[in-house]
Amino acid sequence: MYENRVAPLLSNVLVLAAVLFFTSALGHIPLATLDGLFLFMGLSGLPGNNVCQRAKLLLMERSMHPPSHFSHVPLAKVHAYTLLQLCIVGLLFGVSRTTIALSFPILVILTIPLRLNLPRLTRGFFTDADLGALDGELVGNDAAPAAAAKAARPAGAPASQLFGESIAKPAAGLAELDA
Repeated sequence: MYENRVAPLLSNVLVLAAVLFFTSALGHIPLATLDGLFLFMGLSGLPGNNVCQRAKLLLMERSMHPPSHFSHVPLAKVHAYTLLQLCIVGLLFGVSRTTIALSFPILVILTIPLRLNLPRLTRGFFTDADLGALDGELVGNDAAPAAAAKAARPAGAPASQLFGESIAKPAAGLAELDA
């Protein structure tokens, strides 16, 4: 998977610059506009979120589940892990609305050791391999098939084999424009 850290860094630097240097101009923007912008940004990130994808599985029939990178993990473990994560999010949201809201960052940081020690805390119900698959990581035996599939891909493969039909059709249209 491709990861880009330059664009988020640049956007955060621009937000910082706007807050530091254009504070008076920001005061003229209606609060509803800013609320809408942040709501849009938050909602646009949900489709690619692993927790949201697994939460949808809670509401779907088993026969309708799409193929996924964690299909070898038993469905009971997938649902248990998803419900655990949703409970933690609910707890964090609840804490943020109380008088102990100042402890919110500490509680968020405490989720890291919780996740790292989850196999031990659940006495083996969740294994490291299961959690790695549920988190979207390639762990253990999953890394070998991914590397083999990448190596088996022909060097001059058409775009439809590399990226799917949705990319191949626009690429064909661009070739016609060049002619």
